[in-house]
Amino acid sequence: MYDLIQDSLTLKLTDLFGTKAVYAPPDSIMNTLANKREPEVETFLPYLSFWRNSTSFAWSRPGIPLNMAQVRSGANIAGRTEYTIDNIKMIACDFLYSIRIYAQREDDLNAYERIFYITKINNPLIEISLLSKNLRLPVLFGDEITKSSEESGDMTKETFYYFDSELTVQGFIIINYEVLKETLEIRKSIYDLHSGDLIEREIIESSSSSSSSSFSSN
Repeated sequence: MYDLIQDSLTLKLTDLFGTKAVYAPPDSIMNTLANKREPEVETFLPYLSFWRNSTSFAWSRPGIPLNMAQVRSGANIAGRTEYTIDNIKMIACDFLYSIRIYAQREDDLNAYERIFYITKINNPLIEISLLSKNLRLPVLFGDEITKSSEESGDMTKETFYYFDSELTVQGFIIINYEVLKETLEIRKSIYDLHSGDLIEREIIESSSSSSSSSFSSN
């Protein structure tokens, strides 16, 4: 789940702010920027990083999305209609991320700040694909932005600007799932050898047998 959210959030932030989002701690790029000269800083910025700081139980939300309680997919294998049923158990969790955006000019940073708050009131979602299902997870942007500035280069002392904030993804963690395979029926079909036309179709038996395997994560 962590990787799925991270990948989807990377795409979402890149699209929103028009600059590549990098999953990295907010301070990881500070030394790099501080040692660059003015022309290098200009080509390096803007820069956006985000990092998951914590995960917490979401007691106010149900433990599993309704459309994920049971996932069924079917396939016809050698005349046998087989269905795979995934019984899933999840716990609702909130994933808290810090976000930092760097810009060369304060006006550019102000523009990113406007994007941040406009996105916040539009109730953004990210989409992940899990066990053949697409889940849309709410992203809650933080209420507060903290702005700051630093100088780059030992000689040019070029100033660059950045702001810090946070966002929360309302997601889930899989704690257990069970896979059941059922054979619902066996069909016999007779075709004409030359024309390929269907001559007869018959259900030989209609029964249900199942086998299961399970996975759990602590």
